[in-house]
Amino acid sequence: MTTTQSLKRLQAAAIAGALGLSLAATALTPASASLGYRMPGSNHQAPCTVLAWASSPSLNRVYGYSAVNTVCVMLTGFHTPAGLTTDAQGNLYVADSGNYRIMIYNSAGVFIKKWSTKLFGHNYEPIGLCASDFDYTKSPIGVATRYAASSSSPGIVEFFRQYLPNNSTATQYAAGVVHVPHFCAFDIKNNFFVDGPFTSTTKKIAYLTSYQYFTNVHTLTDSGLGTGSQWVGMYSRIDAPADETLSVGTSTPGTSTQIVNNWKVGCTNVLCTFAALAPYSLSGYPATTANPVWQLAPSVGGSAGALFTADSDVATVFESAANGGPVTAVESPTYAFGVATEPQGQY
Repeated sequence: MTTTQSLKRLQAAAIAGALGLSLAATALTPASASLGYRMPGSNHQAPCTVLAWASSPSLNRVYGYSAVNTVCVMLTGFHTPAGLTTDAQGNLYVADSGNYRIMIYNSAGVFIKKWSTKLFGHNYEPIGLCASDFDYTKSPIGVATRYAASSSSPGIVEFFRQYLPNNSTATQYAAGVVHVPHFCAFDIKNNFFVDGPFTSTTKKIAYLTSYQYFTNVHTLTDSGLGTGSQWVGMYSRIDAPADETLSVGTSTPGTSTQIVNNWKVGCTNVLCTFAALAPYSLSGYPATTANPVWQLAPSVGGSAGALFTADSDVATVFESAANGGPVTAVESPTYAFGVATEPQGQY
């Protein structure tokens, strides 16, 4: 699938709720002004349809793209925006790391509300975000945070219910295994996964089952998937038939091929098992010395969709086929860190 085809697939789903709609007659007009903080109920019409979002921590901006390298919405007012996620309703969640909060917008970039990640009297900086839509009245937004005051103090994972009002704090939290949580994901059965540093040189993947989440168990479990030094962005793709899956990216410096590892997941009330599936190889990647791959985001379309990868070292969001293959540069935010698709391609 080409970049243009995958963007059309996203656009079609956003506009018509179905794949394959021709966009030949659709006019897209880029916006010239930042939307910034728009309050709920403001009389604002979107200048275009956003297909993908990307964050630039160094410029304190979040960009909404309507086509390849076409910015139609720019959100400002952040202090080091990091991870992004979208939910089934099309809302965008931004980890406003330096302000210790989550900023929430609708699909047009209109501000809805914000949540505080401060907890127990401490400042926690949000890094990664993930959305679950298992049950809208119960479904959480997961937030991977680090302890702001000291790198020697452990971070935590915070959970917010989607219906929480403006200025709310987390309703639940979890800790253990990973010292500084980085990225997270929910699968279709509401099991939660998070990766991050275990020591200064190794990273782990931990989890919390849906049963544990809804019974307020707050200790993460080690997945046993190794202590690799490269775990980065993660997501759960729903295929046909829908099942429990986990995909976690890697960041390997100096190579033109990056790998996304995949597992079929099976969880009981308290334990999850992981059966390895074929990995995805992203080829034609810039073989840089640093090569910091960060967030990953699948588009709609399952195996026929696309995968987007944010790389801060080359200030680029790359696109590939959903199951790997050659990458193409599609967006160029300075120090690209977070990326999310609209509509989101998980569930």
